[in-house]
Amino acid sequence: MTRADVAAQLDHHLYGAMSAADAVLPAMLDAGAGTLLFTTGITSVDPWPEYGNVGIGAAALRNWSVNLGKGLAGTGVTVAHVAIGVWIGDSAPDGYGHLPATEIASRFYALHQAQTSNDLIIS
Repeated sequence: MTRADVAAQLDHHLYGAMSAADAVLPAMLDAGAGTLLFTTGITSVDPWPEYGNVGIGAAALRNWSVNLGKGLAGTGVTVAHVAIGVWIGDSAPDGYGHLPATEIASRFYALHQAQTSNDLIIS
């Protein structure tokens, strides 16, 4: 892995999420309500060498979003990070877990409904 490999993942994962948050956060803060949900794969919390550069970008997003949630405490805006560690669908290769997309979606909705900043691993 090279610096360029990591930089591309930081640009994709972290800076993309920061730009999206910058676009919506002022209105959410004015309203005193809203939920920001950020998603990565499991390598944000459980590094896999074969996905080293992706994991670095995903871990940076996870760290930033958890910090953002803590920083926004008491504002009415909540932040959740979700690391998905299963195949999405009705089946997976041998040795891997899976969940239907509807189940994963219900977990995202539950995070929104809870109105507390969280860090969730779906495995």
